[in-house]
Amino acid sequence: HGTTQLVDLSAGFLGELEARLAAEKRPQEHEVWLDGVQIGDILIKYMPFYKLYTTYSDSYDTKQATLKELMGDGATHFAKSLRASMAELEVAGDFQACLIQPIQRIPRYKMLLERLVKNMERSSSLASSDLALVRRALATVSGVASHVNESLSSRQEQLRLLELQNSFFPPVDCFVAPGRRLAKAGELDKLSDRSGGLKGQRYAFFLMSDGGLAYGSKLFGGYYRFHRIVTLKQVDADADADDANAAPRQLAPATSSVDPAAAALRFRVLGEERDLTLQAKSLEERRKWIEALLKALDARRAAAASFAQARRASS
Repeated sequence: HGTTQLVDLSAGFLGELEARLAAEKRPQEHEVWLDGVQIGDILIKYMPFYKLYTTYSDSYDTKQATLKELMGDGATHFAKSLRASMAELEVAGDFQACLIQPIQRIPRYKMLLERLVKNMERSSSLASSDLALVRRALATVSGVASHVNESLSSRQEQLRLLELQNSFFPPVDCFVAPGRRLAKAGELDKLSDRSGGLKGQRYAFFLMSDGGLAYGSKLFGGYYRFHRIVTLKQVDADADADDANAAPRQLAPATSSVDPAAAALRFRVLGEERDLTLQAKSLEERRKWIEALLKALDARRAAAASFAQARRASS
């Protein structure tokens, strides 16, 4: 996944920098006088290849999983050999921490080049052509840093969803999906029309960024009993929900049996699998849920439209 290429790339980059600095070393002096040293050409030569770091970043999860499997309980042949090698090379700490270091290097390169540009702009002894090259290198590494940051953010969201998925019983596998993130979580009352009137039961709800809405009842120790996940079709923010099982857009009008304060907290979610009538704890919480639901619904519709357009273009 690009590890060997990164090592070769870094070795070549370091070698050329050291050679350039050595050439500028004055006789009988142990330090390099940096004023006048031009490295923009070296940066421009190597920085485009630093896009390899995006490949490394994108495969970071695979590396972690492979390492975990090889380490086992810590007594495997691989684990013992790894510890021996680290001791011989005087590498301290956990090897897993070493895996993240190449990803952390890119933001540091960006910060270094930003400082370099700033200092070069204040110096009168440096050629303007070298400053232009360093600026180009900064633009390149900034693009790589943005990709790495997005990759890390997406990975963190996926890990968060995986952790949430593992907290449900019975076990489910419907939470983790490419590009999906947790948009909102909280407790709502799910209303149903039972004998004697409208009854509510509290559930923990989890809204996904692509329009999936899962809910379950709280157990103990941060676990939940899974009930259902519905796919958004429509959000009815104006429903008074006097009849929790009413068909979409055919809700019964409010009657004297409905508490106006409670009715103001209700809204309906129309899903592909089933419809839900929900009640929030407060008007502010209701507003936040509706806002999040509509945003997720827009994202779902946009993705569906993009997919349909791509299919038409390929047919």
